[in-house]
Amino acid sequence: MPVPANPAPEALTYESQRKSLQALLDDFAKVEATLAPMTDAETKIVIDLDAVRFDFRGDGKPDDSETLGAILTSLRNPGHQPPTPEPGKFEVKFDNGDAYWLRGYCHLLSASLEFVLAYEWRNTFERAGRLFYPRVEPSPFGKPPLVRQHNDFLGDSGQIADFIVLIHEIRWPLSDPARLQAAHAHLKQVIAMSRASWKSILAESDDDREWIPGSQQKNGVITSMPVTQEEVDAWFHALDDFDALLDGTKLLPHWRFAQGFNLKRVFFEPRDFDLVLWAAGIGVATYLEDGEVLGGSDWSELNRVFRGNFLGYAFWFN
Repeated sequence: MPVPANPAPEALTYESQRKSLQALLDDFAKVEATLAPMTDAETKIVIDLDAVRFDFRGDGKPDDSETLGAILTSLRNPGHQPPTPEPGKFEVKFDNGDAYWLRGYCHLLSASLEFVLAYEWRNTFERAGRLFYPRVEPSPFGKPPLVRQHNDFLGDSGQIADFIVLIHEIRWPLSDPARLQAAHAHLKQVIAMSRASWKSILAESDDDREWIPGSQQKNGVITSMPVTQEEVDAWFHALDDFDALLDGTKLLPHWRFAQGFNLKRVFFEPRDFDLVLWAAGIGVATYLEDGEVLGGSDWSELNRVFRGNFLGYAFWFN
């Protein structure tokens, strides 16, 4: 995240990190509980998102670098471009479709947190956490040693070494398998909320500062990413495919095998997670099955429809 440096960071331990992730998960549940009772009655709430500021330093004085608009702008990159506001006010008229969208995002982030909290990753945190946090305790070196600075065309050699350690240490014993089933339930809700959101968006008759415009609307606040009916249709097709993957009626491909692996079984027949073994194919071998495998042509078609920026639209649509 493009956040300003904290001049006096607190020490972070594995236990406190897990506690903070659980607190975030609980907060998402509160958002869902707040929005779930909404009726079909028309809702319109106008908010200037560029007025939203985050106190990342914890000093009570957020500056212009800590606005939502500044953060979205600095996140831009050619390979994955999230939506960014036009200069000036970033006013959005949030409506029922956006409420479903927010609920969907809460479920998506909750699924990610449940997945992480289902495993034990102390070694990963304590040995590679310095890549993300300035003060991780305990230090993997005990008393911090004096280090030599090695910078070359690849960058900071120490950070490169720590990144290798990170990959090596993503070997997580399973500690709470019920959380994986909860993650699966959240992902199913992501699909349900996205469908409900688009049903509401496509039924709108107004065209006023839309966060996500339908194909019939031209006044979206994200002017660099127009939405066409072909894209909406392709998005619904992608939702159908993702739903089939979660139900196990379609299989995910792996570069090493002609068969695909059953994603549903990953959640309901969980095992320890080892990133390197998964990449090599050993980790997914137990989930391999015969059946319809999602093909590369599906991905190519999505990129064609979304003009090579499907990931950017997916980041926006959730």
